[in-house]
Amino acid sequence: MKWAPRRSSDQLQQQPPGCKWGHTCNAVRNLIYIFGGYGRDECQTNDVHVFDIGIRTYTWSKPVMKGAHPSPRDSHSSTAVGSKLYVFGGTDGTSPLDDLFVLDTATNTWGKPDVFGDVPAPREGHSASLIGDNLFVFGGCGKSSDPSEEEYYNDLHVLNTNTFVWKKMSTTGVSPIPRDSHTCSSYKNCFVVMGGEDGGNAYLNDVHILDTETMAWREVKTTGAELMPRAGHTTISHGKYLVVFGGFSDDRKLFNDVHTLDLTTGVWATSNPSGPGPSPRFSLAGDSVDAERGILFFYGGCNEELEALDDMYFLDTGWLLLLLTEKDPSEPKLSMRKELKRRRQEYRATPFVLDKQRDADKSLVSSHGEFQAHVQPLGEKMFEARVSDVFNYGYTLEASIDGKLFRGLLFSYKPGFAQAVQSYMARFVSFDPQLLSNARKENITGGNHRTSKRP
Repeated sequence: MKWAPRRSSDQLQQQPPGCKWGHTCNAVRNLIYIFGGYGRDECQTNDVHVFDIGIRTYTWSKPVMKGAHPSPRDSHSSTAVGSKLYVFGGTDGTSPLDDLFVLDTATNTWGKPDVFGDVPAPREGHSASLIGDNLFVFGGCGKSSDPSEEEYYNDLHVLNTNTFVWKKMSTTGVSPIPRDSHTCSSYKNCFVVMGGEDGGNAYLNDVHILDTETMAWREVKTTGAELMPRAGHTTISHGKYLVVFGGFSDDRKLFNDVHTLDLTTGVWATSNPSGPGPSPRFSLAGDSVDAERGILFFYGGCNEELEALDDMYFLDTGWLLLLLTEKDPSEPKLSMRKELKRRRQEYRATPFVLDKQRDADKSLVSSHGEFQAHVQPLGEKMFEARVSDVFNYGYTLEASIDGKLFRGLLFSYKPGFAQAVQSYMARFVSFDPQLLSNARKENITGGNHRTSKRP
């Protein structure tokens, strides 16, 4: 993994969001949408800022939005449903909210649809995730009958995004305790609740999964490098993996660590990304901006001085997550023609490049923006291999030989480097030893290339 910081002031022609926390971040196509939050002028906002990451544009804009705008707010939820963003709840700084707004990003138009059914009580600090056409909303806090006290929720509501009908769900099993500042994620038909803060100011690191077909809760008995209890963190889904960053806990302790949970095994792993990373923070927002290559994006948050932040970071999870990701046997098989078409599209796709040093390696870049390498294994056969991506320890190769697709790794070389790489990989995956063995036998290790919680 590798951090790649980018400050708003580094970009030209900008209208950046500025300092904020309690905002939301959603990636739609090659655009990142930042909505709402608290910070600028010490108040809530209802601005929408857009960061364009297409073709390395990397520019902020503030489009003119039409329609009925949401009121300024923070600690709300925003969920991408196709090209639309569904914004629910939050707080205006005085009272929690229960309204729903939909932003059509194709037309930059806000709408306030009429909703029906069991509308959730006004709340902030809740979390939401989409499964199919249904938006699942869990937890949060709102006003209790005693004005001096907050009420923490563990109810589950589902919004049908086609009919706009809310339904309060009945579930079996042991539900997560009431909480706010947690995260909700989804994987296949599973709805996942993680961490947060309960009504007694205790911080949590538990993980609960709801099977949305049977509506049964179960708590995951996790192992590995356990996540420290926290709230106000950010969780981003990457297939069966959840990547957790930041948050806060007792004694004003803030985090800037990165953890990965395998939902199929319940095993936690701690990662130590290279490069200058974010300072400890909470109430930040992030999303996956390139699911194929595992590129994550984070913006803003709140520091230990309770100051809003305006910095942004890409996290290149690189081949750690790609090597961990196994092909899902439940995925439908493609016909040979469709498989060939998919591979052709992947071949022509321009890599998502974050590191300027990678751009500077002109010897490996073709006029079409694709990395190329010529490799000669032991024996007489010559073949051309495409370098499909670059990671901290070298390159990944793809080659078609006699009509068959082969993939391999090309490591940079320094004394003792191969052993260091093998040791590094073994910490995270049960790596196929034959792959590394073949790489050494074929002599492809040369080159020396380098490459929310309201405070």
